[in-house]
Amino acid sequence: MKFASLAIVGTLVIAPWHIAQATERHHTDAEAGMTMASVQDSMPKGSVARATITSDVQDREPVDSLSTVTTDDSKIFYFTEIQDMAGHTITHRWEYDGEVMAEVDFEIGGPRWRVYSSKTMTPFWVGNWKVSVIDEDGNPLSVNTFSYTASSMTQ
Repeated sequence: MKFASLAIVGTLVIAPWHIAQATERHHTDAEAGMTMASVQDSMPKGSVARATITSDVQDREPVDSLSTVTTDDSKIFYFTEIQDMAGHTITHRWEYDGEVMAEVDFEIGGPRWRVYSSKTMTPFWVGNWKVSVIDEDGNPLSVNTFSYTASSMTQ
């Protein structure tokens, strides 16, 4: 069994901003017997505006965007900006070669909410990683991948 070390770095808030939403229209789907409004109500609200693997977060922003991380870097971050999901919960799910290594839940407190989680890496976790934003129903909203490789000093 593998164990993961995970530090919750925190939830960051910035001033909310408003996006006008379209007026709801009611159209009947004859085969399903549902209105467009009831279909929309069952769909997840909001979206992931940005999601990236980064070496650090400063002033509530990622400093870079990584697709490869070496064993020289012992800590990495997953930054996400969530829009229009106030009152909902999202999860950052960290997976290594298909196995869930950690999950971090965040309660979304406003119409624009930035959060990040961090992962302390160990050299024996070399391989393919996937970090996902998961909604309350277990659906992936965003998926990012990166390769964790041995540094040139250890090869």
